[in-house]
Amino acid sequence: MRFALIDNNRTEAQPKLNGLCCCCSKPVIAKCGTRKIWHWAHKSKTDCDNWWEPETEWHRTWKNNYPSDWQEISLFDNGTKEKHIADVRTAHSLVIEFQHSNINPQERTAREQFYKNMVWIVDGTRLKRDYPRFLKEWKRDGISEVHRPEHADPLIPDLV
Repeated sequence: MRFALIDNNRTEAQPKLNGLCCCCSKPVIAKCGTRKIWHWAHKSKTDCDNWWEPETEWHRTWKNNYPSDWQEISLFDNGTKEKHIADVRTAHSLVIEFQHSNINPQERTAREQFYKNMVWIVDGTRLKRDYPRFLKEWKRDGISEVHRPEHADPLIPDLV
């Protein structure tokens, strides 16, 4: 997590700080080492969002393209009582999820059903097989558009 609550203010992790999770209000501690990006972690092993994944520099960089008050927004479904943290939620309630690693189709579908109005930004360049696998899995489910970055590996076939 990039943000935690300290005195009711969303605060980025800094050494020796303690705060509360913006989603579940449980205690979190700042993790500020040299090998991973600075972040907050729950003091207990229990995470409040079962969709939580460790955040990479790629993920954080994408989120930082948006205002900080749009990032890590907790959303609650009154019907199912589910609570999840959107990577970004715009002023128009569009959720943007950034996916750097593989995600199973059931979880992808569950996220789409929960957030409803959403788009995915997917890193298809992490491994050589990521881009073709992404296209195979997502295209069969009606993905509308794929943009391949200019710097993509030329050895990966363009399947669009």
